[in-house]
Amino acid sequence: MRNFLHENERRQEPLVTAAARKREKCHGQSCHAIAQRPEDPTEFLTLLARVLEPSIRTHQFVARLEGVELQDIDGFSLGQYRVIPASLEAIRTLGGDADSENAAAFLQHALREVWITAETRGTPRVAEVKFAAGARLATGLLAVVAGCRYQHGAHRVRITVALSAEDASGDARFLSWTDRERSPTLSFVSARGCPIQVDAALRTELETQWARAVQILESAHPTELEAAIVRAVYWYGEAHRETPLEMRLLKYWSCVETFFSASREHITQAVTVGAASVLAFGPRRFVAIEEYRSVKKRLEALYEKRSLATHEAHFGHIAEFEAADFSQWVAWMLVNVILFTEQGCQRCEDLKAWTQQQNTQYDPPPAGDPPNVDTG
Repeated sequence: MRNFLHENERRQEPLVTAAARKREKCHGQSCHAIAQRPEDPTEFLTLLARVLEPSIRTHQFVARLEGVELQDIDGFSLGQYRVIPASLEAIRTLGGDADSENAAAFLQHALREVWITAETRGTPRVAEVKFAAGARLATGLLAVVAGCRYQHGAHRVRITVALSAEDASGDARFLSWTDRERSPTLSFVSARGCPIQVDAALRTELETQWARAVQILESAHPTELEAAIVRAVYWYGEAHRETPLEMRLLKYWSCVETFFSASREHITQAVTVGAASVLAFGPRRFVAIEEYRSVKKRLEALYEKRSLATHEAHFGHIAEFEAADFSQWVAWMLVNVILFTEQGCQRCEDLKAWTQQQNTQYDPPPAGDPPNVDTG
């Protein structure tokens, strides 16, 4: 043991010496700021800002956007983010060196690609994190738009920003053969989904009818209800990209729970009444009033399936049409919640109280029914 300790000490000596030499060489304002002891939090933040200031820059990001096609348009905007066709000219327009090797390498496989671009400010890492977070909300909103427009909701759409190998799509391949025919069959499976096709009409819709949603997503000081909308859009985007139906259902329900389950009591009743009421009685009547009870019952069944997956680890019990229908209902629900903010609603509790009032009026519980005490 003693020999080991002595050997370890000898190994550490060069590190200590190197650190000491580095401190001796360190000079200038930033090193003085680090050595100075702040006397209060304000002074600490001032010193920290002085140290970080040289590394803070405005960064322009360009990333591949999958699941979106531009039809005879040169792009569209979602607040600070812009979706454009891939080209060297786009890099020049954005202020980048289109003649660099990195630009050429990035564009090498970009034929027919679509890019999403935005500026963020901060250190390199902070700017990247801010860009990625905003891009995920932008793709989440596009998924909600698809969920509203398409017959199967967002079920057959997969919109993602390729910022990691996990996010980027590619063809899967596998071999198969039978017990009678030994010659293998090579199968290719492309990324799931059809792209959302953005033409001039949809671009106008995105930049007008969805402007309020973009404003909420970019708000620096959102109300309680607006903050819940941001969370719901994030989880909608995550849900529609999932492959297992169980995970899609769980995450779609998170979009509903963020509005109606804060009290942690009577959750099944709160979320099913909440979603059904917003769909049937909201600013836009996505569900006929006479269908309110049947939709609420279907939602109760879907929430039970969500609970089986969450609490008992069930799988394989969710049908594709259920996930597809629910994705559309949740998208429609979000549209109405956004419209409620335009009418002055600011709190989730107020929205929840309104849905309970609608339920009491149109589907009152039988007299003597025991209260629902589930917690989800």
